[in-house]
Amino acid sequence: MSLSGSGLRPARLFQIPESIPYLDTHQLAVLSESFTAWASASKRYDVRLSRSRIRLIYLLIRHTGAKLGEIQTVSERDFNPAGPSLVLGRFRGGAHSTREVPIPEEVAQELKTFFEQVGNGPDVFRNDPGHVRRKFYERGRECGFSQKLCNPSIIRRSRAIEMLRGDIPLPVVRQTLGQGSTDLSALFCRFSSQDQQRIMADLIKREQGRTSARNQFYGTITAIRGEGVSFEVELKTQGGETVVSVVTAGSVASLELKPGREVIADIKAPWVLLARGPKFPPMGARNTFSGKVQEISRGAVLSEVILCLPDSTRICSVLTTRALDSLQLRQGDQAWALVKSFAVILRLE
Repeated sequence: MSLSGSGLRPARLFQIPESIPYLDTHQLAVLSESFTAWASASKRYDVRLSRSRIRLIYLLIRHTGAKLGEIQTVSERDFNPAGPSLVLGRFRGGAHSTREVPIPEEVAQELKTFFEQVGNGPDVFRNDPGHVRRKFYERGRECGFSQKLCNPSIIRRSRAIEMLRGDIPLPVVRQTLGQGSTDLSALFCRFSSQDQQRIMADLIKREQGRTSARNQFYGTITAIRGEGVSFEVELKTQGGETVVSVVTAGSVASLELKPGREVIADIKAPWVLLARGPKFPPMGARNTFSGKVQEISRGAVLSEVILCLPDSTRICSVLTTRALDSLQLRQGDQAWALVKSFAVILRLE
């Protein structure tokens, strides 16, 4: 589940150690514009084609985080325009720990055009690494960046940091970059003590909210039953309650619901029926919750009753004041909350 319930995103807070050189997203955009202007500046077709090759090498490293040597072995067979994506880590003579990395649509279109111009041989990106690095340095100097910030390794590192700041899990970053361990990625970031306190305070606040929020159940899906257009989703809450919701097939697909997935079950107060007393109520409802009346707020027409369950979850019911009077509920009474399965709405945190 995401930690962004309150708007606080740890990935936005981490600090990059001063000893780690990198380019931020804005600087990468400036460098990309420099490569684009340089590649199209010459009037000679062969020079433009040669510069386009260097520019594409840069763009592929910038968006995939691949090593320069990997990009230099890319051929048309590694390009999936339908993705669009690029298969990396494939060496001539066999496969070696390959991985498929998505690329932007505009980069894919330029790659397709480039292959149409130069063919699909295995050496279309083959170039002297020293020459490639010199062109990277030149473009960086044109942008006012120091030379140490504009080599292929730094571009690769910058992409990793960009992904981490985009809330991409560290294992995914590692797999995308083709790293053998998390050490390289872990060096890219650290959290200050103030950031750590803010993150933990946010977690505690959200955990407290889970027990004080009205008509919200946090739980794990234990079963999904049904077929056709509707499904019955059953979940076990943190307090041990069982909650059942009927949802459409479209909701199951869009929310990617499956056993083991954590979800939030919301119930609107007007859909909560009440029954007085400790005995199980005779009224039919798929969801029944026993608790004590914590608070009653009377109105001229409508009233509100808050029931507190054993796990401190609070269920609010809005009913007519006449119905409240007929129930003869008092604060501290044992009561039941009854909710039909179609009235339970599931969502992700």
